[in-house]
Amino acid sequence: MQPSAVSRQSSASTAWRLAAGSWRLAAYRRRGFTLIELLIVITILALGAMAVALSVSGSDARMLKEETARLGALFRIAQDEARISGRALVWEADLEGYRFEPLDPEAARGWKDEILRPRAWPFTVRRIEGGRIVFGREPLLDPGTLRIVTADREVLLVLDALGELRLHE
Repeated sequence: MQPSAVSRQSSASTAWRLAAGSWRLAAYRRRGFTLIELLIVITILALGAMAVALSVSGSDARMLKEETARLGALFRIAQDEARISGRALVWEADLEGYRFEPLDPEAARGWKDEILRPRAWPFTVRRIEGGRIVFGREPLLDPGTLRIVTADREVLLVLDALGELRLHE
């Protein structure tokens, strides 16, 4: 045989084998998914479900931290307002939310402050202890504690004499 005939014959047989292999592969693929493909899909779905579950379960803790930070900032603003205006402010909380008001009932009648407005809790509160703090003209506060009980947890907020609010779980 001549070299060109051998190469033509081998390339033809190679082409036939490739065509037969791809036909078998196509027929195999038509029957369904392989076990490896199914395991990969199940793993991807499980990872997605786990990510969603972790983000949802962490939302209560995240909301509590955010609310603690907001309260800390509002407490500093209330302390500054009490020192500047010369009138004491009181913070009161209940199961629905919290509000700031002047301690003097006469001053509380017409008092409106957009920053220190009444707010609702962003989560359900089942019990609250120590929900009254007075901000006076003095630079130091009486240290206090605030215990908040939600459906999932119980936290303790500690207010030090300098007005810093810390979350203790």
